[in-house]
Amino acid sequence: MKVIEIKVEAESVDHLHDILRELLDGCPPRANAVSAPPVPQTLPQTATAAEAVQTPHEAVLTTPALVSKSRAKKAKEEKVEEPQIRTTPEDRAPVEDTPEVEAQDAADEAAEVEAAPEKELTIDDLRAAMQKYVEAFDLGQAQSDGAAIFADALGEPPAGEAFWRMSLVAAKGQDKLKIAIDAWLNAAKAGKRYGA
Repeated sequence: MKVIEIKVEAESVDHLHDILRELLDGCPPRANAVSAPPVPQTLPQTATAAEAVQTPHEAVLTTPALVSKSRAKKAKEEKVEEPQIRTTPEDRAPVEDTPEVEAQDAADEAAEVEAAPEKELTIDDLRAAMQKYVEAFDLGQAQSDGAAIFADALGEPPAGEAFWRMSLVAAKGQDKLKIAIDAWLNAAKAGKRYGA
């Protein structure tokens, strides 16, 4: 039989018990194992508190299986898994969503849009839509096509007016503003001049 001696330093008897329990955890008793003498629950009366901290306790383990199992357990506990989150941008991989996640995202976004109060449209929004048409073609063509865009979207101008102006559209309210803005944006996206 081989005897393996392990020296264990502990701050107290309770700490030594914890260390020994950790080493012996999960090890079945062996029929031919020599048992170590019981460790006293308290320090000898002659030891002071300062000596108790400074005095290492020694324990002798005689079963080779205990030593190898405790080493395996310790190695398993010390094994560090690679983190799932990368800390450097170069190591980051794009996250691929499943179709279920993408469908849920789309549903969530649609619910947010429906729940959000609509922004009140202003004459500036109409001006921005008209600017998109100017950028797509040019100012001269926007001026010549503007009357037709307004008339087709909103109908005839109010009584006494020869054509629609931005201020007239804004005075008619949110519905008319939305219709006019959509008409100008659609005309800008069409790829060809309005009515051509």
